[in-house]
Amino acid sequence: DQYGTVVTDSAVKATATVTSGTDLVTVDLSTLSNGVGTLSITPVAGKTGTAVIEVKVSDTVKASVTVNVTEA
Repeated sequence: DQYGTVVTDSAVKATATVTSGTDLVTVDLSTLSNGVGTLSITPVAGKTGTAVIEVKVSDTVKASVTVNVTEA
C-alpha cells in the first residue's frame, strides 16, 4: 500500500481483476511472498482505449489502476 505495509500472513489472498476494458489488457498477479507480489499488465495487440484494473488484498485493501492503451 501507499504506507509500505508488508503482508506476512500466508493466508492473505491478492487478486487483480480487469473491471473495464476487458478486451484491452490481460493481467497476472504473482502470489504474495514475504509481503511482495508482482502485477503484470499486458496490452492486447491492435486494441486501444482505457482499462481499469482493481487490485485487492483480502477484502481490506483495494485500489484501482487506470491504464491508457495506445498503439506504438
